[in-house]
Amino acid sequence: MHTTRTTRQRRWTTGRTYARHVKKGLGIALGATLSSLVRLGWEHVLRHHGL
Repeated sequence: MHTTRTTRQRRWTTGRTYARHVKKGLGIALGATLSSLVRLGWEHVLRHHGL
């Protein structure tokens, strides 16, 4: 009984750590994508409107 509880707890902790890493990675990727999109869009606007 005790062993199953510890195993489940360890797996849960590992899952949480993994989720945190995935969230951080997704946030970094999303930020990079957004910044590149903004840069591309801004360059396009400047070129198109000649500001």
